Amino acid sequence: MKKFKTLTRITTLAVIMLVSTAALNALNPPATMSLVQTEMVQKTLRKAVDFPKYTGEAGIVKVQLNIDENGRTIVERINGQPELRAHVIKKLENVIFDDVNLTGKTFIVKFDYRN
Repeated sequence: MKKFKTLTRITTLAVIMLVSTAALNALNPPATMSLVQTEMVQKTLRKAVDFPKYTGEAGIVKVQLNIDENGRTIVERINGQPELRAHVIKKLENVIFDDVNLTGKTFIVKFDYRN
């Protein structure tokens, strides 16, 4: 009877640990998923934001943005040449993401407009 109680306790503890670990993983997706999302967002944005041919300026623009509940990009911070910043912001206004898993996440994207 003691062996049965001990076995039951061990099994119960194992199940609790398994459920706890699964719950933590659900709250914090694996880093590879975040990396995949980041790469997908960066690739999409780089396609959407082309080189500004109308300006003679060259440089790098770095953008920190968030994706809202409608899939739109919200620029939180941006740095670079003023004309290049304006160009990037204008282009980002037209980008909409369909993936609801991106909602509320912050991404940093670098646009390189050097010759």
